[in-house]
Amino acid sequence: MNSAILLQIQNGGLSATQRAVRDRLQDGGSLTATLLLVTALIVILLVTFYLTARQFRARATRLPSDPRRLFDDLVNRLGFTAPEREMLESLTLDLQLEHPAAILLSGTLFDRHLARWRNGIRTAKMAEPENVVLQVRARLFPSA
Repeated sequence: MNSAILLQIQNGGLSATQRAVRDRLQDGGSLTATLLLVTALIVILLVTFYLTARQFRARATRLPSDPRRLFDDLVNRLGFTAPEREMLESLTLDLQLEHPAAILLSGTLFDRHLARWRNGIRTAKMAEPENVVLQVRARLFPSA
């Protein structure tokens, strides 16, 4: 025990407040008080769980910054045929482009990467006819 409390007990006892606290701690709580405390703790836990889950769902609905996923999504939404998609996929994978969607934005960039791809980086399995390449370019950059 704390020496100050022992001194108080020996020198005349506890004050009225201290006696009330001591008696309350010795008697224990009532069933109602215990149930209220447990209910309050459960409510706090449920609210914390709800807020955490809501924050997690909000984070999960945002698309992560994934350049390959963006490229795939754009190629699918632009309505390319299967051979056109395969050609674009092979081009970006063979060149190991960090941001493959960039070739869909600029005719000059597309032509530069296409020339690099044709000069030996192209995979052996991908030998697309020239008309597929022209169709892709015409769809991406119609005014050029």
